[in-house]
Amino acid sequence: MFVWYKIKQLEKKIEEHKSWFENMAAETEEIKFTTYNELIQIKNSKDLNWEKAFLDEEIREAFYQLLLHRQFIGYHAEQLRKCKYDLLKLKGKAPSAFDKDGYSKVIEHGTSNNSMSILRNQLMDELKDDLLKFENEY
Repeated sequence: MFVWYKIKQLEKKIEEHKSWFENMAAETEEIKFTTYNELIQIKNSKDLNWEKAFLDEEIREAFYQLLLHRQFIGYHAEQLRKCKYDLLKLKGKAPSAFDKDGYSKVIEHGTSNNSMSILRNQLMDELKDDLLKFENEY
């Protein structure tokens, strides 16, 4: 009976984290562009170049809020994975922590593939120019 209750609690937690995760992932692109727009407005209103803008406290706060959004997404993704693994463990279906492939499958199935694709594509777009620059310099 106790195991059944724990399973129900974990299933509820999984749904809560999944909902948060999916909603925040869907909003990430919009939040990024809103923040970028805010940064440019602050920079232009104070007549700063980018070097000085990055030292401005108001701009640093906007970057901090964007960072918090991304950390919150990471928190929910990790909680989702952890809860899914714990649920499988209670059901006797969890792979060994030493089984890298099996554990990876649990992680993949523990998160929303669509939301992860959104975040992965955004990260790849953001890093594309940096990677090209890095490749050309080194």
